[in-house]
Amino acid sequence: KDSALANLVSIPSAVWKGVGIPEFPDRETREQRRAALQSIGELHRRQVHLQERLAEESPHGDQTVIGSAQSQDGGTQDFASLVAAQKELNDDLRSLQTRMQSASTAKAVVVGEAAVATLAAGEPVAAKQAQRAVVAELESLLASMKNHRFAAELGLLTICVILAWQTFSTKPLRVIPGPLVAVVLATAIAAFLALPVLYVEVPTNLWEEIHFPTWSLVSEVSWSDIIQASIFMAVVASAETLLSATAVDQLHQGPRTRYNKELLAQGAGNVVCGLLGALPMTGVIVRSSANVQAGARTRMSAILHAIWLLIFAVGLTWLLRMIPTSSLAAILVYTGYKLVNVKSIRELHKFGWGEVAIYAATAGSIVVFDLLTGVLIGVGLATAKLLHRFSQLGANLKIDSATGQARIQLRGAATFIRLPRLARTLEQVPRDAELHIDLEYLDYIDHACLDLLTTWAKQHQSTGGKLVLDWDALHARFRSNAPSELPKSATTAPAEDVQQRRSA
Repeated sequence: KDSALANLVSIPSAVWKGVGIPEFPDRETREQRRAALQSIGELHRRQVHLQERLAEESPHGDQTVIGSAQSQDGGTQDFASLVAAQKELNDDLRSLQTRMQSASTAKAVVVGEAAVATLAAGEPVAAKQAQRAVVAELESLLASMKNHRFAAELGLLTICVILAWQTFSTKPLRVIPGPLVAVVLATAIAAFLALPVLYVEVPTNLWEEIHFPTWSLVSEVSWSDIIQASIFMAVVASAETLLSATAVDQLHQGPRTRYNKELLAQGAGNVVCGLLGALPMTGVIVRSSANVQAGARTRMSAILHAIWLLIFAVGLTWLLRMIPTSSLAAILVYTGYKLVNVKSIRELHKFGWGEVAIYAATAGSIVVFDLLTGVLIGVGLATAKLLHRFSQLGANLKIDSATGQARIQLRGAATFIRLPRLARTLEQVPRDAELHIDLEYLDYIDHACLDLLTTWAKQHQSTGGKLVLDWDALHARFRSNAPSELPKSATTAPAEDVQQRRSA
């Protein structure tokens, strides 16, 4: 789907499709549909690859008007190699259409011919629009041919196998991760029954997917745009890696993440990725948490993860093409569910509904937008809550009519923002009263409020009053160089001692 929210909303309908006994066509029909799906899936992969090549050769996007100056030769570009690739794709699509005799396949052929025409004309914007149309048509063709019920049931089977394996398997067998068992079983069933569902799309030759940057790509884009994009990707990738590493450290008892080395390695790796034209690397919480759930204990698991990916992508592509995508989607759903710690939400509630609201807003933003946006929203809300808390000061004045003593209980944070509130409360103290200030519920006090208390104490003493303040306790609680424990016997400081103690 286009967003995580759309994916989340689609889960109930997918589960509903998986309920009930499916209708099985004869095996020959299932095999034909599966073969057609895999053929269309391969065509879709090649078409997306061609679309990416076009974007590399004409990187200006869709802002340019058709026919406007793209280069010095009149606004057109030479896409000869892309035309040949598109014609080859169209020939394969026609061959498939001859076998299937499908109206939707015929429509895809027509759209493909239009893509050839725009590439041959050398009009970048029209060519990009035509490429998107071909990709969309192939995706629509895939959606119309796959069996949604079979796909949903394979997904439900995958989740059930994971739960059963973790619940009923013996300790020696738990060395084998439950998701691996589930994927192998789902793949075996899909292959044995020749189920017409979507399968993993991977290139036969890995070198086909390596896009080396060209000088024309760099020369046609301003350096300011390149630098801005580089900084943006570096910040986003680093932030997501740090967030993922922090979350993963809470999921296991093994070695902790060394953040500096993590970012250094990621930066060096992304330099290599840029030279090879690859996507930037970043830490991902879903894969990392799945790694922990599979029994990973050390950093070697991440290295082995990369090695296994390389082995399968280079030498075992035929095996990857047998894996149903619905089975992999089920593992993502299960992993995401495991990341939701209901117990931590209950613990969070002990600190107030405000913390729960920030948690819910962060989680919701991650689902609706993405991880980085959700975290930024969460940080913003937490900052706003902190500022609100530091702007709140309770100053309750009580006067004992029998003794004439006054007591002010400070609660919250005494900062310059609430300085007028503290000053108004002090003004209400009788001129000759003995004032006691209770600091038990005070979280913080800044220099401005301390100055106010000092100045007011001198003025109050000149009128015959007295300020009794547990200054040693104030030092112990709010000064960085103060002792960590409160003194056993608190000292009451008259007004004349306040300035001397504060300056000590």
